[in-house]
Amino acid sequence: MNIPKDALIPAAKLTKYLLVPKIKDDKSRYLARGGFDQSNPEILDAAIRRAIENTEANIERVGEYGI
Repeated sequence: MNIPKDALIPAAKLTKYLLVPKIKDDKSRYLARGGFDQSNPEILDAAIRRAIENTEANIERVGEYGI
């Protein structure tokens, strides 16, 4: 399955999930090493879109913040 270029990435998935420090399953520290933080969620959105241009996806699960 290819991810469409115009795939919806909800802002909340970036600003209230990926870029928020958490005690368990924290992703924000890893993303901060790449220069992503709460002050620039649009840069993370652009980076994700570049990464999916030629990548296939597998749906694994649906959670609170989407697939």
